[in-house]
Amino acid sequence: MAPEKSISELSELIQKNTKTLEDGTKGQPGSDFSLAFAVPPTAIKLDASLEAIRKETIEAADELKARLLGPFLYMGSLVLPVPALLVIFGSLYHFGIASHIPTAPGSSITYEDLAAHCGMPLDDLRRVIQTAIAYRIFEEAVPDVSVKHNGISGMIALAPGMKDAISLLAEDNPNGARRFVEAVQRFPGSGEPGHSALMIAERAERGISNDDIADPTKGLFDIIADDEARLTRFRNTMGMATRAPGYAAEYFLDNVPWGDSARCPKTIVDVAGAGGDLSKQILQRYPGVAKATSVDLPEVVETAETPKDLEGRLHFASYNFLTETMAYEADAYLFRHIFHDWSDQYAVKILKNLAPGLKAGTRVWINEVVLPELSTTNRLGDQRQRGADLMMKISFNGKERSKRNWESIFAEADKRFRIESIVQPEGAVDAIIEVVFVNILYPTELGTRANLPDVVVLNQPTTDELTHAALLRAIRAEVAALFGDYGSGAIEGGVKYLSQATSTFILRIARASYRFVWTALSFMNSIPVKNGKQCVFQVVHVSGTIRKAEEEAIRRARSLMFEAKGGQATKASDPLSNIFSTSNRPRRGAPAKGPSEEEEYDSDVEMDGASDS
Repeated sequence: MAPEKSISELSELIQKNTKTLEDGTKGQPGSDFSLAFAVPPTAIKLDASLEAIRKETIEAADELKARLLGPFLYMGSLVLPVPALLVIFGSLYHFGIASHIPTAPGSSITYEDLAAHCGMPLDDLRRVIQTAIAYRIFEEAVPDVSVKHNGISGMIALAPGMKDAISLLAEDNPNGARRFVEAVQRFPGSGEPGHSALMIAERAERGISNDDIADPTKGLFDIIADDEARLTRFRNTMGMATRAPGYAAEYFLDNVPWGDSARCPKTIVDVAGAGGDLSKQILQRYPGVAKATSVDLPEVVETAETPKDLEGRLHFASYNFLTETMAYEADAYLFRHIFHDWSDQYAVKILKNLAPGLKAGTRVWINEVVLPELSTTNRLGDQRQRGADLMMKISFNGKERSKRNWESIFAEADKRFRIESIVQPEGAVDAIIEVVFVNILYPTELGTRANLPDVVVLNQPTTDELTHAALLRAIRAEVAALFGDYGSGAIEGGVKYLSQATSTFILRIARASYRFVWTALSFMNSIPVKNGKQCVFQVVHVSGTIRKAEEEAIRRARSLMFEAKGGQATKASDPLSNIFSTSNRPRRGAPAKGPSEEEEYDSDVEMDGASDS
């Protein structure tokens, strides 16, 4: 942890950074960073370096404020405004105050006229607005006589969906927050939507007992399904949220590797894709995607429309991810802003329903928050993300997840799910999680169970005894034994993929050193664990990139599937020769080729070994 800055150092940092921001934005619209009202509103655009400086400045200013206030006053600054802010935003929503203030530049309205338009007592209106002004919402044109918009109140009046968002944030969420302790006490550890704090509040408001809940699987989505006005408010709020800075779909579109034709899926399924907005953007951006299917509940997809320019490529289909197994084949499946609505037990259920429709090598792309570790340099970011996590808990018994949480639900759903990568685009709230689906097989058990087909034996559960670290240590030790310090020093890289079941792994090593590793593997004769079986390690593929090694692994998996299907009718006398065709394997006299000179420096070696000798 970095030593704490003094308050004078914080002040100097703020001064230096604000000067840099002013110099870097000089001449641009909004470069004065003013909160004054303007039509259209001016939003300053910052490049990545200036955005980082802006965040650092805000963080320093927040820390300076907290430390100058001290513990007692700082705690008061957090707690005391809550009732006043709820009154302000509740009044803005119910009385439509912002919409009754004229939006022409320079215009204003008297408190008396505004009270008449809003249907609110004059004294109460003035007190609410003047309190809002203390929080930098609205401005007085003439003290105690008239009021006008500033940039913040103008946004409330003009931004689509903002009024509905205020309803959600100022009424629904606080109602649930007040019942949070009760929900934890009544239903400790429950992941049921009907046990959420907001649902306790909803039932209490309707005079329904919280002691005997008929169906705890019914949550907020079910209770507002027949309330068209409330459902519209919710949809408008979610629509506005997706347009907010940091949430745009462009972050996803810009950071998936589909510009590379070899990595671009030919077919995709967007799960809970509603009207297909994401699918439409993908098809327009990536011509290599031949077909996109947006699946959702029947009542959602029946009103969806396909643009003429996407006919034949964009399709809609009915699917309930909680009650149905996936029946639509694709190379990639997309989930955007879905899992955070659900507790772990339901997230696992969604993934379990997805798994039967997948094949080896299928990608699952998830565009959601990945909570980072708590930070001493980004407390405001932590406040937003952890606050959002509590909001999901309050409303749905859902959650935002850390990398560890994501790994946990994938492992519980199906061990064949494996997180391939997590990308956090600069400026984005959501990360991009790439998950690969890998078949886990047991070739060494083939031929040992006469009453089971080979394919069943091949797909039995796996063990975790052999780890990446143990395998890499054994390889390095063998290289050192054969080639001494020179060989040991030349080995850099690691195990990029390991399937204990299929006895297959992929190593990433420097191209100049891959023959050291190949030779060492040829001399290794047992699994590098305690009491490891005797085995032979055989190199089956060498390539210049991870992608090519993965493609070969997928090709081999498909090939093995057909081999297994063809051999189901009878038990083979040599099941390994039936399941693992030797035609594509390197042999003595016909070794696997090394990477070409044109391929990049690192080599990716797919090893298929651990066969009983």
